[in-house]
Amino acid sequence: MISREMCVLLDDFRQKKKLSMIKFTDEIVSLRQYKRYLYGTSEMPFKMFVELCARIHIDPQYLIFELERKRIEQLTTLDDLNRAVITNDYTQANLLIKQLREETLLDKANETYFELLILLMSFYKKEFPDHHYANACAKLIGYPEILNHDMLSAVEIGGLSMMLNFLPQSDRRPVMDKLDEIVTKKAFEFINKDFYTLNFVRLKLAREYGMLRDFDKVIPMCEQVVRSCENYNSYYNLDLAYYYLSLSYKHLKDMEKAHHYLEKMYYALKVKPNMSAFEKYNKIIVGDFGFDFETLMTSRKKNY
Repeated sequence: MISREMCVLLDDFRQKKKLSMIKFTDEIVSLRQYKRYLYGTSEMPFKMFVELCARIHIDPQYLIFELERKRIEQLTTLDDLNRAVITNDYTQANLLIKQLREETLLDKANETYFELLILLMSFYKKEFPDHHYANACAKLIGYPEILNHDMLSAVEIGGLSMMLNFLPQSDRRPVMDKLDEIVTKKAFEFINKDFYTLNFVRLKLAREYGMLRDFDKVIPMCEQVVRSCENYNSYYNLDLAYYYLSLSYKHLKDMEKAHHYLEKMYYALKVKPNMSAFEKYNKIIVGDFGFDFETLMTSRKKNY
């Protein structure tokens, strides 16, 4: 049987061939049944799939490879959207949303990922009350039933992490315990994107533990993120890890270490081409520390 995603990709090639749906399906399958395949309410038999591929002169094997390539391409675009949303670069985010809406997402997980990012951007813009986002996110990931699962996908873990933004403080503990289980117990299983998913989850937990003033948990969580970034030669969320470390040491009255990690965050941000992230953090440290990056770096250089 052929999946809905493959049927959608096949239909995309039909459209590129400028062939009407009626002519494409003529004497092979009824138009009504063909649409069921596209909607995912029925699965297309393999023999029919081969016949339809032949009608538009496409090798079925090529279509299988193309589906995987397209999935990865769409996932990369979604990751770009994720970064734009997190850094509040809404101009870039809206361009990527428009691009993704002009094509059919070929993976159910990618569809959920997209809806979660739309939800998160709306949350950052404060367009609705928090309970609206909590209900919408719960519906997308199957919360609270998901707390009983022994295997989660990267998208499900991301959605569960987002619930920490939407739930009242008093309702977050079960989510925190599940996420803590994910990052600390090697027996827990989840699928794909281990490095990115683990770093994302660790930092969500670090934020929550920081709000509870449990810096003995914040610091090792962030240090794990820093180590994993070094191991993977990546800057993914490294700036945020350094920022949480600086805040932790500020609260612990160790200002030397606090400024040390702010300096590391400065250099991590400078490596990135995204100036909106730099400007965002520059404003935040003014509020939390009373000075901006320029003042910090001038002071640090004098001490060397």
